[in-house]
Amino acid sequence: MLDAYLPIGYEAILLVNALKQIFAFGFSYGVVPWVTLDGYPGAFGTMAGIQGALMLLGLPLWYFGQRIRHTSGGWKIILS
Repeated sequence: MLDAYLPIGYEAILLVNALKQIFAFGFSYGVVPWVTLDGYPGAFGTMAGIQGALMLLGLPLWYFGQRIRHTSGGWKIILS
């Protein structure tokens, strides 16, 4: 974040950290009823599927990342 978007880097890092904490709270709040309902194998299988899908989202970012950063680097919100 800081290397690619220095003018708004600190705000972007704050946003990423806040969203991560909100997701972590929601996950920890809902995991006990989920395991109680589906059992450990069901919850683990679903979590593994979610993790795999999220990791697959990284492939387009790896392939198109330079083009995305170059294009979005000229946006007015980033330059101001």
